Amino acid sequence: MARYTVSHPLVRQLISDMLIPGFLETGNTAALTRALNDALRGADGTVHVNRVHALLSEDVARGVNQSTVDLLSSIFANNPWASRVDEGALSEFRNRAAPHLQAGLELPAVADLLGVPVAVLARAVRGATPLVATAPTAPDGPDWSFQDVAVERCMAAFRKSETINVGLVLPTGAGKTRTALRIVLERLAAALSSDARAIWVTHRHNLKAQAFRELGKLVDQSPPGLPANAQVLAERIDFAMLSEVPALMERRTPTSMVIVDEAHHAAAPSYRPVFDKKSPYPVLLLTATPVRMDEKPIFIDEIAFTVTYRELAERRAIIVPVFEPLKVASLDLGDPDIIDQIAHKVVDETASRFRKTMVIASRVEHVEAIHARIARLLDERDGHPVGPADVGFIHGKANSHDLGQEALLALFAEKPHAILVSAQMLLEGFDDPAIDSVVITYRTESIVTLMQAAGRCVRHAPGKRKAWVVQVDNPALAYRFDQRWLYEDISDRPRPALLDLDYSTREELVSGIEALLAEHNVAPENVRRVRNALADVELDDEPRLMLYGLPYFGKASKFDEAPWGAFLETKSNTRLFRALFNRYCETNRERADAREFVDSYGPTVGLEAGANRLRRELIEVMGALGFALDETDDRPGAALGNRDYHKHAATTFLRYAISHYRNRVPRALEAFLADCHNGASIAAFYAEDPAWAALAMKVPMPIGGFEARLLSGDDATIFVEWLDTLADALRAVEPARQLSRITVLRSEIPSPPLPPLHLDRTEGMIAEAGRRKLTLDLKNLQEQPS
Repeated sequence: MARYTVSHPLVRQLISDMLIPGFLETGNTAALTRALNDALRGADGTVHVNRVHALLSEDVARGVNQSTVDLLSSIFANNPWASRVDEGALSEFRNRAAPHLQAGLELPAVADLLGVPVAVLARAVRGATPLVATAPTAPDGPDWSFQDVAVERCMAAFRKSETINVGLVLPTGAGKTRTALRIVLERLAAALSSDARAIWVTHRHNLKAQAFRELGKLVDQSPPGLPANAQVLAERIDFAMLSEVPALMERRTPTSMVIVDEAHHAAAPSYRPVFDKKSPYPVLLLTATPVRMDEKPIFIDEIAFTVTYRELAERRAIIVPVFEPLKVASLDLGDPDIIDQIAHKVVDETASRFRKTMVIASRVEHVEAIHARIARLLDERDGHPVGPADVGFIHGKANSHDLGQEALLALFAEKPHAILVSAQMLLEGFDDPAIDSVVITYRTESIVTLMQAAGRCVRHAPGKRKAWVVQVDNPALAYRFDQRWLYEDISDRPRPALLDLDYSTREELVSGIEALLAEHNVAPENVRRVRNALADVELDDEPRLMLYGLPYFGKASKFDEAPWGAFLETKSNTRLFRALFNRYCETNRERADAREFVDSYGPTVGLEAGANRLRRELIEVMGALGFALDETDDRPGAALGNRDYHKHAATTFLRYAISHYRNRVPRALEAFLADCHNGASIAAFYAEDPAWAALAMKVPMPIGGFEARLLSGDDATIFVEWLDTLADALRAVEPARQLSRITVLRSEIPSPPLPPLHLDRTEGMIAEAGRRKLTLDLKNLQEQPS
């Protein structure tokens, strides 16, 4: 089933001409969804509220499927709102947003504060701009607004803990360094200490120089949203080689944060000084490829943001390359005939399709041999667009022009037509957007290496319309362009299709799960099992739904009608489920029987005797997993049936829906609750119904910290009036008598509706100074820039 992101032209029209006007008329997303479904009466299908939330989020990481787009398009044909946009409501939102925007908040954060979808507020502030953007974007130019979302998500993650390790996973060409520098500047701007510094750590000199140059460009350009004093803040960023980190950690200057560039190397022992924190600080780990070939973890606690190459292509940020096999007799590059075949391929293609090509070899002698043969062939080709001076090689020990490495790369960056033969050293930190083709001459199981190599050719450049990756056949590489990474998660060997479900309330979570079950024709008994499991899930648990395919023998064109099973992964079963899933992927070369596998391996990883229903569910999932591995490994099997499978794409047997709890709690309330032992549960309660809560209060605990409580409008009014009455009465009493007098007053004045344990600890709120620290007015929160 096709999926559409919010940047798709058809989806943009539905958002602009129907959903935004509909929201303005109905007042909220739930009411809009009800109105849309009223318009569908008699039609087959339902619009779900979480789909409307996704469309109005302006979040590149979210999207909707074909059926939702079809339903909305059918309503759009008789659109009841197209001709009446409530300009008054837009004006009100614009006025309410103005002080927050002037205070430097990003538009998504302001929308969160006001309780308004980002798309609606963007329309109010900027008119009918296609997507929230960091800077004005030409109609045919790249849309970089996903970087704004990435900055906001990372900053939100940092607010959870002062020692959290946050992952930012952006593919080559997505502006990883620039996005990270924006995050660093925001962190420094918010730091309590004016001399706090950030440390940018890398393992290569060219990466260090590249980051420093990018910081200079960012500060010079000063895009909207950058801190006003960015130039001053930039001087507090130390760009350091890995070997310099221990000395920097010993200085007395406080460390605001540490940034680890190319963080997939962070599993190495040399990175230990970064994570052996002698003082509390968060770490931002930057990488395009978080999963290593050896599967060692790289210390990420939470991936705050990631985006796929496919999504970047839809936003015109990169070019998705054409993948072609390298057709040679063997990969023995010690054989001159194989070198000759590769050289002819490169020379022939650069005479026609390719303009600027990077050839990557794994060994120094192969780099020089390929370069020498290409150079000789070019000498024999009159009129070839690549001249003898336009071909070169580079590796760690030397290069073809006897220049410094940076000088050689700068020279080739100026050439419109060129061939550069390189060792793997250029896979990190090298940026020449004009490269339109990459030839990989060796076999590797490292998807990290392959993704970095392919990333050399995906950037946009003037006149560049296509890109090519010529490689030894590797199905995982093409899959990676469409799917994001699973880090310390289930194995991606069977190539599951990944779905995302964002939610802020239980209603949105339930609605999203229900929609997926309906779309996948899950049997009623299976639906009931999922609902029962979902009832025990806490709001911020972030459950996952594994949709697994059942054998289908109908027409491939009607595969959307195929039945599916569903398994809800929760905190109570996730360890067992992932252990079984990943172990089965490791052992399935022999295609183990699913029932025998679960019965033999399950008890060793926590499957309890007597858990018959869970056992049956796991057997069904493992059975589908086996079919998925057969399908993606090209193993024949009658059970594969007539499925709509495309070679090298995601399997048709597994769809893994990962939920993400997006806390709608305003920053001011998050900060207020930071020192409360029950802060997370209070925040979740607030997020369920923000309109209900009028006042937050917190009372001190006996040995440190606080306990928080929310009050409704009426209770808040009674409580504040009670405090005011006590304050007025005590002002008339001299200090020596106030302690005894307050006891009498509390017995005479009717108490507010609070538990005695809380009421007995409210004396600190009577005075205005204490009240400002221990209470927070939630109703007026939207009117104050935070």
